[in-house]
Amino acid sequence: MSFFKTLFKKETVKKEIEGLGLFEFYQDQNDSYWKIEHSVLSLPNNFSFGAINGSQTELNKQALQAFKYYATQPNLLIELLDKNFERLAQKCISDFNLLQVEQHFFIKTLTTTDDENFEFGLHSKTIDVFIEVFIRANRLDSLHLDEGCCE
Repeated sequence: MSFFKTLFKKETVKKEIEGLGLFEFYQDQNDSYWKIEHSVLSLPNNFSFGAINGSQTELNKQALQAFKYYATQPNLLIELLDKNFERLAQKCISDFNLLQVEQHFFIKTLTTTDDENFEFGLHSKTIDVFIEVFIRANRLDSLHLDEGCCE
């Protein structure tokens, strides 16, 4: 590492969040959040990324509350999916339905901005397909499908 990179290297800021574990602060031009890269509470073992909106000095209280709520009861994320989800998903994957989500996908990611705006990722148990679900104002807003993303 060059002298200047060493001199200006930012120190990683970490924070113990009660009931959840050790989170690391991340900030770029668009976002600042606290992240964790392993399962917590009732999230599945293969969960790999969680993020809670906040600044370096504090977490957004609504985002923290929402993260804990869904990490304790991840089945509630699946319950947010409705016929609109099927319609949007079928644009990407023909003959796709909610039963397939329950049987063949697990929750891989959860990012909370506040208590009404968040996203979560579903990954197939059998193939490399990732569906990111965007919730805005507590309603399904959009989906993003990524094939061949995670292996």
